[in-house]
Amino acid sequence: QGFREDHVNSYLAGCLTAPFNELLRARLPDFPTVRFVQCIRLLELKNEWYSVEEHLEGKFTKYNNIFGDVERQPWTEEEKRHFDVAAAFSHFSFLHSDHEYAVLDIQGVGSTYTDPAIVSLDQLKYGYTDTGYSALQSFFQKHTCNHVCKELGLCKVDGNR
Repeated sequence: QGFREDHVNSYLAGCLTAPFNELLRARLPDFPTVRFVQCIRLLELKNEWYSVEEHLEGKFTKYNNIFGDVERQPWTEEEKRHFDVAAAFSHFSFLHSDHEYAVLDIQGVGSTYTDPAIVSLDQLKYGYTDTGYSALQSFFQKHTCNHVCKELGLCKVDGNR
């Protein structure tokens, strides 16, 4: 069951990259666009299913988690750009889904992400990583709209700064 939920989450998150990247390229053409890695192979071992994703070369970073927390503060200007894009993508996903869900648990190398979680107003609607309304509330209470959010014209959500 969890395997299927992970694939649904990755698919939904991936569907949001095109509209986000279109807006990002139009407003901030020098910023990195986002993408989610693709499953390149499915394996069944002893009645358990596994997906094999492309290898990500570079420094792996967790930008936010399923509870709406930012994992740490960026240290370099390049890291700050990636943290800002990841936060803006989570913010955008909530607005683009008509406030139904946000893509959280953003992690990967640069702006190439893997293993996202869809967090909705209805806890567990999108699987075991869907931590529900309290996580969305936590994200927006802690999220300060950054340069990317402002340039993309993302409106504030109740609770965010």
